[in-house]
Amino acid sequence: MDAESGALKLALQVSPSTSIDTVGYQITGPNGFSTSGSLDVRASTTISARIGGLPAGSGYSVALSAVSTDLATRCEGNASFSVVAGQTASANVSLVCHEAPRTGSAALNGVVNSCPVVDGVSASPAAVVVGGSLSLTAAAHDSDAGPAPLSYRWSASSGTFNDVTAQTPLFTCTAVGPVTVSLTVSDGDPATSCAGTLDTQLTCSVDEVVTRPYPGITLLKRKDQLLAPARQVKMNLVFVDLTAPEVRFKMTPAGENLPPDNFGTAGWPTPYPAFEVVRQRTLDFLEDAHGQVAINSHFFAPFPVPAGSDQGNYAYLIGLAASRGNVYSGFESPFQNYAIASDAPAINIDRSNNATVVHRDPAFADGKHVLENVSLYNALAGSAQIITAGVKSVPLYKDAANPTAPLIGNATYSNNNSWYNLINSRTAIGLTQDGRKLVLFTVDIRPSSGADRSQGMSVAEVADVLLGYGVWNALNLDGGGSTSMALQDPADNVRKQLNVSSDSTLGRAQGSNLAVYSDNILPVTTAVAAPPAVSGAVTVTLSASDLRSGIAGDLPGWVDRLHYSLSGAQVASEQLVTGRTASIDITAPGTTTLSYFATDAAGNDESPHSLVVQVGAATP
Repeated sequence: MDAESGALKLALQVSPSTSIDTVGYQITGPNGFSTSGSLDVRASTTISARIGGLPAGSGYSVALSAVSTDLATRCEGNASFSVVAGQTASANVSLVCHEAPRTGSAALNGVVNSCPVVDGVSASPAAVVVGGSLSLTAAAHDSDAGPAPLSYRWSASSGTFNDVTAQTPLFTCTAVGPVTVSLTVSDGDPATSCAGTLDTQLTCSVDEVVTRPYPGITLLKRKDQLLAPARQVKMNLVFVDLTAPEVRFKMTPAGENLPPDNFGTAGWPTPYPAFEVVRQRTLDFLEDAHGQVAINSHFFAPFPVPAGSDQGNYAYLIGLAASRGNVYSGFESPFQNYAIASDAPAINIDRSNNATVVHRDPAFADGKHVLENVSLYNALAGSAQIITAGVKSVPLYKDAANPTAPLIGNATYSNNNSWYNLINSRTAIGLTQDGRKLVLFTVDIRPSSGADRSQGMSVAEVADVLLGYGVWNALNLDGGGSTSMALQDPADNVRKQLNVSSDSTLGRAQGSNLAVYSDNILPVTTAVAAPPAVSGAVTVTLSASDLRSGIAGDLPGWVDRLHYSLSGAQVASEQLVTGRTASIDITAPGTTTLSYFATDAAGNDESPHSLVVQVGAATP
C-alpha cells in the first residue's frame, strides 16, 4: 500500500444452511473510481477479504452479490465507507438473501355443470308376491339439461329387471323379504360424484290366503316360487289352536274282525304282521268322522298291493298309533329303512289337547309304551323327526362319517342321493315351541303345468317352511300319492278335498288319517217311557241331538253313540248303541233306574241323566 492509497476489509456472515461458493463485489468511489472481482468462499461460511489499492477519499460504496449453489437463494448487500491513505477501512455489509419462489401458478378454464337430482321412485304396487312383477318409475331433473340427456341405471339386493337402463322398468321378485332397489341418474358428467342416487324399499311376499273357517282352526293357502330347480308350489297349512275349547281330535281307529294277512311283502318277517286298519280316503274318513279337517298320516303296508291280492282294503301301520285311548300299533324297525327311521318318534295328543313328541320306551317289547310321562290318546308316527327343538333334523344315512345315523342306504339311496331330497308331494305335522299350536302341512306335485301348477318339494324345503311359521318340532308323514287334506266347507257344510292328489281325483285310500273338530257343544238326550202305566213292561226310547260350534253360528253336529245302564229291579252293565236313538225294554217288576248319556262325533260326553221306571205295583 503506498502513501496515497488505502485498503478495505470486508466482514460478512451468512446462514449456515445457505451454501455459497463465490461472492462477487463491485466497489465504486470518487472521481469515477471502480473496481470489481470475486471471492472464493467454499472453505468458509464467512466472507472476509482485504482489498487494497483504493485511492484516498470519501464517498465509496461496495456492493456484494452471491447465488447459492442450489440456485434457490440469491443474496445482495451494500455498504458505504471512506479510504484514508495508509490505513485499512472496514465495511460491514448487510447481505439480504431471498429464496426463489417454491410455488407456481396455473391458468384454469372451467365449465359449470348442475348435477342431476333424483326426485323420487314410485312402485305400483308397493308389494308383490314372489314371482310377480311391479312397475317402477323414476322421477329426476337436471337444471341445465346437459352435458347429455339423463340416463338411468337400476340395481337391487334381489330380484330382476326387464331393463336396468329404462326410466320405467318392470321388477320381478325372486325371494321373500324386503328388497332395496337403488337408482343412479347421470347427465353425462364424468365425475361419478355428480350422479344422483336414491334407494327405495320394496317388499316381496309369499302369495297367501288366510281364512278362519272354524273356531280354533286357521287355514293358510300359499303359493310360492322355489329355485334349484325353479318351480311353483302350492301348499296348505292348517293351524290348530290347542287351547281353543272347541278343538277335538280323532285318529283312524283300529279295524275290527280283520282277516289274517297274506300280502307277502318282500323283507317282512314271517309270519307277516297282522292287519291293523281298514284303508280309507282322507275325504271319506272326514265324512264318516263328521269332522271339520283331516289329513293323512302313517306310512303303511302293503303298498303297492301285491298283484292278485284280495286284501287291498286292509293295512298295517308303520309306527305308533292310538285312537282315543286305544293304542293299537307300536314303534318298530321297518324294512323300508332307507326312508323310515327305526322307532321313529310320534306325536301324541292327550284328551286335554296337550301335544308332545314321544319316543319308544325300550323296556317294553310291544313298542306301545313311551318314555314320556303322558297318556297316549291320539297318536301318530311318521318316517322321522325333521325339526327338533327348532333345528332342521332331516335324517342321514349310516356311513363311516355318520356311524349313528338312523337310515340304512341301498343301491339307490345314500347320503349322496337321499330319499328325503326327492321332489314330491309331502305331508307333515308340527308343534310350536309353546305347545299351543298344531300345524298340518301338505304340498302337491299336481298339476305339473299351467298357472295353477304345483311341482313338489323336498323334505328339507318343507322343514324350512315350517320353521318360518314357528314350528319347533315336526314329523314327516306319508307323502307322494298319499298326501291328502280335506276340509268341511263352512259355506255349504260340504266336505271337500283341499289338495290335488297325485294318485287319483279323490285321493288314495290311506292307512290312517287324523281328523280335527271344532265343537265344544254337548249333545242332549231325551228319554220317553211308553206306556207310562205302572203295570206291564215299559219301553224307554232315548233320542239324542247335537249341535257344533262355528263362526256362522251353531251348526248341525253328529251323535256317535248312546250309553246306558240299568240298576235296581232290572240290572244291565253299560251298553253302547251306535247312533242317536235307542230303545230299552224294562220288564222286571219293581223299580229300575235307567242311567244314560250321549257322545258326539267330536268326543264330547253329555252329563249323565237318570230315569226311574216302575213296573208293576209300587212297593207299599
